[in-house]
Amino acid sequence: MDKCKKILPVGISDFRKIREEQYYFVDKSLLIRDIINSGSEVTLLTRPRRFGKTLNMSMIKSFFERTEEAAAGLFSELKIWKCEPIEKYRGEQGKYPVVYLTLKDIKCDSWEETYEKLKNVIQLEFNRHVDLLESKNLTRFDKLYMERILNMSASDADWQDSLNRLTGYLKIHHKTPAILLIDEYDVPIQQGHMMDFYDKIINFMRNWLSGGLKDNQNLKFAVLTGILHIAQESIFSGLNNLDVYTVLDEPYREYFGFTQEEVDEIAAYYDCGDKRGEIRAWYNGYNFGGLDIYNPWSVVKYIRSGNKPAPYWLSTSSNDFIHKIIEKSTPETEAALKQVMDGGYLITSLNTQVVYPTIYDNPDNIFSFLVMTGYLKADALEEPEYGGDFVLCIPNQELASVYKKEISRTIIKYGIGFYKKELSIVKG
Repeated sequence: MDKCKKILPVGISDFRKIREEQYYFVDKSLLIRDIINSGSEVTLLTRPRRFGKTLNMSMIKSFFERTEEAAAGLFSELKIWKCEPIEKYRGEQGKYPVVYLTLKDIKCDSWEETYEKLKNVIQLEFNRHVDLLESKNLTRFDKLYMERILNMSASDADWQDSLNRLTGYLKIHHKTPAILLIDEYDVPIQQGHMMDFYDKIINFMRNWLSGGLKDNQNLKFAVLTGILHIAQESIFSGLNNLDVYTVLDEPYREYFGFTQEEVDEIAAYYDCGDKRGEIRAWYNGYNFGGLDIYNPWSVVKYIRSGNKPAPYWLSTSSNDFIHKIIEKSTPETEAALKQVMDGGYLITSLNTQVVYPTIYDNPDNIFSFLVMTGYLKADALEEPEYGGDFVLCIPNQELASVYKKEISRTIIKYGIGFYKKELSIVKG
């Protein structure tokens, strides 16, 4: 890579660092405009891992948060700063207190360790707002609660009430409502399912999120990101102000992953325009709300590696859950997976809400999971006779290699034998 060119960031999700240190940045700042215009009180955006969720949340935080460090300059060259009416959008910059938590690293083997890590994340965010202890607007009782969180002596009820309390204290102190951002909210939930403490993590998350999101008059708005919309009993029980946007929906479709135009610009900048066909074959093929999307992690790694195609996305996380799905799959599901692996496609319905304990109950649940997590591409069928069904297939060469390496290996390990049944599968 030319030393005179900006560096493509790998594994850097801090928006301020990327902008201040002048890394190459794909401008997704109109996401901020769309959030403002939506008027949604609580928004959940679900996308596969490594598709830019954490960086986007860091950007949102940098834009809205009221801080001593000036942030307007980070946006002065971006699309959001040029949006009309200018006073509407620029007027929102730096206006609100922000609560920001990321749960992406909470991947523990037990509930006890998970609970400790959750408390650490919460405590660190309270510590980021430790100046509240000097606020003249907070009562002695409020400050005693904060001190219990800060010195890790809080009760279980205190921890579950922490989102509600902190947003309330910020509104009292700043005299303006707070913004709540929770990144990768479902990572500890999936881990709980894998490691058999699902009921405990669900119970905590339901109480914690309900306190922070349900009828919380201290909030301007909240944004959550994750891979899946968890629907156990529902984890968002009673939350009638939640707007959910998955890979199947048009709103926000261009803000996670790279569009064709963005990849063309990147390829031209790094003098690999002649490799666009290879980049497309390996890393394009996702369909988010009807828009073609590239895997951003893999495109960046491809260019950083000297234009060498490889399954870079595969190495970013454990594929244990895929193994577990195959281990528990029915013969019908096994046959469908084999057909897809052989280059065919599947016609099926999809369920955008996931309940982990029942994910193995029918093939539709499994294939919905594979679509939401990025292992399959879904194209909507418009023909009325299909009643809202989707055509599923492997999106690109990178995922084809994933299926061959991971799924075939698991099939061999568990001795699964495929056989034909009556399926709505058409060989491609």
